[in-house]
Amino acid sequence: MADQTWTWPKHVRSALHTPLWSCCAPSVSGLGPVRVTSSGGCRLPDGGKAGVVPARPGRIERTALAAEPGRVRVKSCNEGICDGNAGTGLYGSSAPLVGSGPPSQCDWDAGGLAVANPDATQRSPNSGIVAELEAMALGGLGDAEYVRGRMISAYDRFRECVELSERHGFGRIEVANRPMMAFTQWFAGDTRGALAVADAAIDRAARVGHRRAEMVGHHAAFFCRHALMDFEGACRDAEAALTLAQQLGARRFETEALVFQAELHRLAGRRAEALANAEEAVKISRDTSIAFLGPFALGALSLASDNPTARQAALEEAEELLRAGAVSHNHLLFPRDAIEVYLEADNWDCVERAVAELEHYTRSEPLPFADFYIARGRALAACGRGQSDMAELAAELERIHDEGERLGIRVALRGTETAISQLRR
Repeated sequence: MADQTWTWPKHVRSALHTPLWSCCAPSVSGLGPVRVTSSGGCRLPDGGKAGVVPARPGRIERTALAAEPGRVRVKSCNEGICDGNAGTGLYGSSAPLVGSGPPSQCDWDAGGLAVANPDATQRSPNSGIVAELEAMALGGLGDAEYVRGRMISAYDRFRECVELSERHGFGRIEVANRPMMAFTQWFAGDTRGALAVADAAIDRAARVGHRRAEMVGHHAAFFCRHALMDFEGACRDAEAALTLAQQLGARRFETEALVFQAELHRLAGRRAEALANAEEAVKISRDTSIAFLGPFALGALSLASDNPTARQAALEEAEELLRAGAVSHNHLLFPRDAIEVYLEADNWDCVERAVAELEHYTRSEPLPFADFYIARGRALAACGRGQSDMAELAAELERIHDEGERLGIRVALRGTETAISQLRR
């Protein structure tokens, strides 16, 4: 079994040597979370620098990383197929190692990435191996961009990963990454397109028994259907996501499904049920990894509660968690919900503060999702203050309303429609 060494592509080398993220990954066969260091390597809980390698079917082992920076050694071998549910990515999206063949043993870097890009003279006879490593790398880079909050860049990487995997028949890699392609596509402003991708992800994951990917597909589908006000379909996604999380024993993902159910109860006027779901979501988040979904759950709790003191406590705790360091989706989803809470309370100063925080977080890569909620929050706060030119403000709200329709964020348009009606009187 000969070793072969190739040079990492320039864009991958750049990514691996940038302090990107510390992933909150699920444990991999008892090893615990893998953390990415600022030098681009992996660090396991025992302090050893190691990679995660499937050596035999159903087994995860450790191996030393390649010593030479920017290079990866791949052993040509047909053994060992990962079951696709373990992984080092945030959602496990870079976990599956084998779609339809080798390699099964690699030296890994950057949270489970193994990448090679030989020139034309090196491609034969291992071009399939190279393409598979490139697909895995793209999925890992998508995870990295996701955790940085750069959702458009993350979408581009996940899309490239899925397209490459489809071309070469790397089924498990494609299935694992397609749900994250949908999720980031929604953030990037294409709700309808993301829903189609999410539904395809659910179907393909269910067909191959990849329950984690199926669950994440339902997460993405819920956000899309909720945004489009298909609440019946969103309810089915929430129920399926909760069932799958329970089957997997993935309690931190129960938090997400419970938040979904809390939101649907709230929109239907069932405040007591919404509050119960939100409280349970926060409790599970505290028991598992509060940095993963804690602020999102606390935002749902603040929306569900009609107790001003409890609302404020939830908002303040979430803000503190964001300052301490929480996973990227919290920095996008919590401000959205906080803006809504403050609008309901006529607290215009806090609306503008939440808007400013969302704007600051997305400054390095502006995001249509965030830009919509930023503009909406500012316009509705100005309307509430009654200190702007009413005709100009009405025109701005109509522009925001049209943008929400284009993006597929219909669930947020009721407030703009009410404000426009009031201004036009």
